[in-house]
Amino acid sequence: MKIAYLSPLTPERSGIADFSEELVQKLNNYVDIDLFYNDIPDNPDIFWKFTCIPIEEFDRQEIRDQYDLFVYQLGNNIDFHRKIMEYALKYPGIIEVHDFCMCDAVILFCKSKEACLDWVLKSDGEEARAKLDYFYTNGGLPPWQADPWQMPMLRPFVEKSKAVIVHTKKNKKRIQKLCNDALIKNIALHTSEIADDIELLKKQARKRLNISEDIMMFGSFGQASASKRVKEIVKALGRYKKEFPNDVFYYYIVGEVVKEVGISECIVENNLSENVKICGHVSLVQFEEYMKACDFCLNLRYPYRGETSGSLHRMLGYGKMAFVTDIDSFSDYPDSCTIKIPYGEKECDALYQELKKVLQGGTNYQKMGRNAWEYAKKNLDLDNNTKEYYAFFRQFIDMEEKIKEIIDQAYDVELREIGYRTHLMKKMKWFEDQYSIE
Repeated sequence: MKIAYLSPLTPERSGIADFSEELVQKLNNYVDIDLFYNDIPDNPDIFWKFTCIPIEEFDRQEIRDQYDLFVYQLGNNIDFHRKIMEYALKYPGIIEVHDFCMCDAVILFCKSKEACLDWVLKSDGEEARAKLDYFYTNGGLPPWQADPWQMPMLRPFVEKSKAVIVHTKKNKKRIQKLCNDALIKNIALHTSEIADDIELLKKQARKRLNISEDIMMFGSFGQASASKRVKEIVKALGRYKKEFPNDVFYYYIVGEVVKEVGISECIVENNLSENVKICGHVSLVQFEEYMKACDFCLNLRYPYRGETSGSLHRMLGYGKMAFVTDIDSFSDYPDSCTIKIPYGEKECDALYQELKKVLQGGTNYQKMGRNAWEYAKKNLDLDNNTKEYYAFFRQFIDMEEKIKEIIDQAYDVELREIGYRTHLMKKMKWFEDQYSIE
């Protein structure tokens, strides 16, 4: 089996790049994979171990004809996914959906107002199109920002695909509503490392980072945009420091900080210059090092657009209790290893109260960290997930070959003209029965 794999890769600053590089190195033990890139990969384990091809070459039929299957990693960032989106529509394959709401990327992907209106009509219906048209005429807050769930703009990608991979049961149900004949496989987002000894892991990381073992340390990881709620966390910590001025703690913000968030000013306003450390964008190795060193982590997310968090799964794999926003699929993580924070008016107060419990010893974050490790080992192991990918690809190709045989044997010209996809979907029940697709 030979697979064309289209995804962001480092040096692109994308969590999907990190995800893909971890997955393909394991998957390459089972299948032959070529990688199609936007920027030349700078990870030597990727550049030297794989055939890496500029993504524009995928437009050549003689290139595409080499592969049994095309796999597209689809995310809501036009900078990393423009060509991937284009080819997923032109040359159907399996799409892996990382963000259910694709509106930010699609608005920039469409080349005109008329193209956007047509896309939204096909994807999300008349009402969504009318709201978009009103915005174009009258201005105001863009409707895809006001309520992305009213116009996720994902349907055309699903309808053009041969199959879809998602990372949560909720997104599987959503895509089934968009396109009830879609073939969907749910595979949990992996973590690359499940710690052997979580206490030793933390101790060694702190030694390398020159951080005292006695100081409470916690952090937020990934791009520090408004949706990661870092400003709200700082405000809650400012309230805590005002009440407990002699308490020593460090809060690390590890990841590129979006300037508009105004986090530096917020730190000064809350008298936290000695407590909050902004690391900015760091290498994946450094990113993981800071995470390992933490006592616990914060992984808040609002607004939420149906994405899954690779950073959260790393936290759990390292045995870290995590704060998460109590929304959608994040609400499904066990209470035994996560602290749920409501979004909206109660967010800041809830953050303060829960942080106070942890920092004052009222919450046993060590026990919750052990629970997190157990959850990750059972559900998020990369080796186990890789086998699921391989089995799904193998089973899909087997099914595709059987369906092609049926079409080739059809005497009725009209039946031939029904087309591959329609016949494929008619065989979906056979596929599910045969392979027990979840």
